[in-house]
Amino acid sequence: MTIAVGKSVTIAINATRDNEILMGDGMTLNFPAGAVASNKNLTITIPQIIPEPQKGLGKHIITRELKLDDGLSKSINFTLPYDEDKTAGEDERKLAVYLWDGKRWNFLTGVDAQADQASVTTMRVGIFSIMGDYEPPNVLDLKPSGYAEADVKLTATLEDNGSGIDPKSIALQMNGETIAVSGTALKGEELSLTFPRPLKPGNYSIRLAVKDNVGNETAAVSGFEVVGELLMEDVYCYPNPFQPTGGVHFAYTLTESVDSVTIRIFGMDGKLAREIEGASSVGKNTVSWDCRDEAGELLLSSVYICRIEAEGAADTATETIKIAGWE
Repeated sequence: MTIAVGKSVTIAINATRDNEILMGDGMTLNFPAGAVASNKNLTITIPQIIPEPQKGLGKHIITRELKLDDGLSKSINFTLPYDEDKTAGEDERKLAVYLWDGKRWNFLTGVDAQADQASVTTMRVGIFSIMGDYEPPNVLDLKPSGYAEADVKLTATLEDNGSGIDPKSIALQMNGETIAVSGTALKGEELSLTFPRPLKPGNYSIRLAVKDNVGNETAAVSGFEVVGELLMEDVYCYPNPFQPTGGVHFAYTLTESVDSVTIRIFGMDGKLAREIEGASSVGKNTVSWDCRDEAGELLLSSVYICRIEAEGAADTATETIKIAGWE
């Protein structure tokens, strides 16, 4: 059946046979037998109000809305052509069809740039639009970095507000060696994978590359060291001198995670003023102290000796620093 182009048209869909529909603007639709539970009406509209593209997507090239009395029981197919005049200045390799879900536009499929059209298979109806995506994904919080343990996992947050991350595009190299990335490594925006073998002591560099669904690519790099023994490094307190009413922060870096970290603050007379629990993760850690003693009393401005002890399964690391307060 051929239907003339208009702002809105309603078509009866037969539930028991295939429905082939050709619109006057070149749009074609195929509702297979059984796609609807009983005879239904399909309305095809050129929307008067179109939701704005989210940041990361370009302008609307062509938009159509499909409305159906009821849901679909089978997938339908349609082809949505577009006019080359409307793609001036666009890279057609970056064009794709998106479906509005009430909050954002969701990627469905890329276009056929040679034929100036997109072919869609879907179990949903709604507002469909062809738009361009020219912004690459973001790779955030790529870890490990700094120090790591032999059995460390790689983690990162992958963000893309346009066509979305293509999981098959994720590529990882460590010291130039390609590491396979499982199809299940990405869950939502969170990437997590285990290296194929425990890492020997040494320095490592990693490069993570990722593409979105229309081919925009980005990469992030990180470096880390596996020491193979417990060390405590870069130990300091800030501010130092400190003002008791403002509190202080202890910072230290562990080359391995440990079972516990204990920070003990002693007066110059050797008496224990306060004992606090520290953070025990590999890498840089920061712990705050309110400058109060075990009884909850604010300490006087004076000189204090701070002993930080990290206890692991097989090793213990200890560092001592001196801090001073002022009125």
